[in-house]
Amino acid sequence: MRVRGMKDRVVMSRGPNEQWCEGERLCEAAETYQGHRAGRTFKTSSEGLGYHADFPAIWRGQYRDELGSSSSSSRPIHIIEGDMFEVTSDLVATATFERSGRFDAAFDKGGLDVIPPSARQSYAAVLDQLLKPGGRLLLVVMDYDQDKLPDSEGRRGTPPPYSVPEAEVRRLFPAEVGWTVEFLERQQEHLLSRRILPLRDVNLHEAAYLVTKSTKAEPADLTEQSTSEVGRKTAPLLVVLATAMLGVGAAAALVSRMI
Repeated sequence: MRVRGMKDRVVMSRGPNEQWCEGERLCEAAETYQGHRAGRTFKTSSEGLGYHADFPAIWRGQYRDELGSSSSSSRPIHIIEGDMFEVTSDLVATATFERSGRFDAAFDKGGLDVIPPSARQSYAAVLDQLLKPGGRLLLVVMDYDQDKLPDSEGRRGTPPPYSVPEAEVRRLFPAEVGWTVEFLERQQEHLLSRRILPLRDVNLHEAAYLVTKSTKAEPADLTEQSTSEVGRKTAPLLVVLATAMLGVGAAAALVSRMI
């Protein structure tokens, strides 16, 4: 696959009517720098001196699948740089070619198992908002016994990655509200065991699931959740491809079919 473009970072901000629009906006006037503001940058613009919106942002380009496609025409590839917990359908519809703001499929590896357990319900709610009825999530998570982590000076080693057992996946995507969870496979994970000292002697596995949203399901209201609990270092990227995909973690994406 050959990618072109992706050179210009376009900041998205909410205007006076709270609608998303392209371009930086002065969010807080200030004569002097008053410390860090999440998603803001301190600068001077035509609007004045102060904290301007700098997050989320959109990168736009074109890609050509020279091996897997009979057509040589280019297709758009759009990447939203942002906190997944702040991504909404109206942001997607405004910033990308996917005007419905929702996707046919999502892929997550390294997303769900690095956010705190207290934020998992919000994770599921965001996916519920961004997936179309009938949409699917290919989910790959770590599964291990966290009680086996070594105890050092009275404290156990702390994740991430956190363990996400099958029962937890089914709790987050319950059949009662229209989700179907299919266990695909489970295999030993060796790379993290070698890299992360507390996991060295833990029986670590990767488990894969196919999660499908009912064709009759409508998105529920987002659960209230402070994004500060998640932390910027785990903020995932949203990747929107012409053939469909949403980015949720280290390797993640939401997918929309283009007819």
